[in-house]
Amino acid sequence: MSKTKDEEKIKVPFWLHIVGFLIYLVFIIAINLNGVMIFRIGGIIILFFMFKYAIDEFRRAKKENKDPYLAYFFSELLMLIGFSVFATLFADMDWYSKIIFIILFAVLGALIYGVLKISEIINKKSKSGAIAFMISGIIVLLLAFSGTVYLLSSEPIDYSYAPEVNEQDYIGFETYSDEYITIKYPEYMTPTEPTQDFVYKVFKTDYENQDDSFQDNLIVIISSADGLSLDEATELSMQGLEENNFVKISEEETTLLNEKAKKVIYTYDYSIENVDHNFKVIMINTVFDDLFVSLQFTAEQDNFNQYLPDVNKMIDSFWVY
Repeated sequence: MSKTKDEEKIKVPFWLHIVGFLIYLVFIIAINLNGVMIFRIGGIIILFFMFKYAIDEFRRAKKENKDPYLAYFFSELLMLIGFSVFATLFADMDWYSKIIFIILFAVLGALIYGVLKISEIINKKSKSGAIAFMISGIIVLLLAFSGTVYLLSSEPIDYSYAPEVNEQDYIGFETYSDEYITIKYPEYMTPTEPTQDFVYKVFKTDYENQDDSFQDNLIVIISSADGLSLDEATELSMQGLEENNFVKISEEETTLLNEKAKKVIYTYDYSIENVDHNFKVIMINTVFDDLFVSLQFTAEQDNFNQYLPDVNKMIDSFWVY
């Protein structure tokens, strides 16, 4: 929106800037609790134009001898509705519900736009101006609150504590804990540092004999999700295995870190030091806050089932701080 020289000279009161800032602060906090990067970028852009639009409407109303404060709040309200429509796209609800809410927001936005541009309610001489001012302010606050609820519809992970486990189920287990993760592991496994950059930690079993060339192990992966969805990240983690007699046995939804996760069990063949191995893998993946977290246990197919109960206990005890 272009401004004339007269509009440029009209100053907006400092306290009104503070009111706008407090409203934006609520949304900025909510934006940063949502893990979708495009939502963060788009939300910040909308916030910027919301502020610019409100300031322009304040100056225009004052120039046209209308109530600039009502114009300011109605324009804030209009842009907050636009923001809520954007937030609804990323809310944790089915698409039918999203479409219904977006239509309702669009109708409400059209009504408010009509009030802002056509109605005499913001005319400076209108007796209903004071009442409309209070009503619009209350609606703005309510919308800010409801928008925050939408943004927080995917409940953020509580990093403050590890999951409670029955210690009787973990007899013969040790606890590995550092500044980022905690996990219980059986005494016959050893925590070791990874040799691959994308792996955070490795828990290995002992060699079965002196001729053994592979240690069954569970690896912990924590890396950037690079904007990938859970399904995309899971498919990428199995990329390249097709040429190694890869067979997907099962795939199902589960939870990890209180988040939606994918559990995949598959087999593949691989040669290590000229020795052919038939591996079986259980993999649990999740994506949150732009991080890809994966627990992957790999064992010789003949050993897999004997380790699986302890591996499931490891997964249940895992937490990220």
